[in-house]
Amino acid sequence: QSVGATDTFRWSDDGGVTWDASNVAITGAAQNLNNGVTVTFGAKTGHTVGSRWSWTERPLHRLYAPVDGWYQISASVEWAGGADVGYRTLSIYVNGNYMATLRSPYVAGGNFVNQTVATAAWLSAGQNADIRVLQNSGAALDIRGATSGYPHGGRVTMHRVA
Repeated sequence: QSVGATDTFRWSDDGGVTWDASNVAITGAAQNLNNGVTVTFGAKTGHTVGSRWSWTERPLHRLYAPVDGWYQISASVEWAGGADVGYRTLSIYVNGNYMATLRSPYVAGGNFVNQTVATAAWLSAGQNADIRVLQNSGAALDIRGATSGYPHGGRVTMHRVA
């Protein structure tokens, strides 16, 4: 749509059955849509009325292989202390199938639990890996990141090795 000197757009997250917003002025900068999705137009004007674009968003918690190959997948977490019961588990899944896990008991005295797990897997282009954590202390426990002093806390990597 076009209004004056600036084009506008409308957007939907159900294929146009309903519209989340209409007559949104194009700014030329990243514009928030929904659920962390943004759109950036290269220009504020010059768009064709009635143009339509669609795409499928992939979950942000998954890592996707851009090309076929063997991939090294690793994850590190640091569990906050404070619960002296239960276990902490860090696992890697590839295409929804279990690949590797590390299950650690609690550490007495409210100390932190550090975990690192890694695996190698063949992934075709578009296939994915995801990291899952689980604990059963009976209390909410934070997973701390690298800023906590544990240099590998909260780190997930996947790179093609062959």
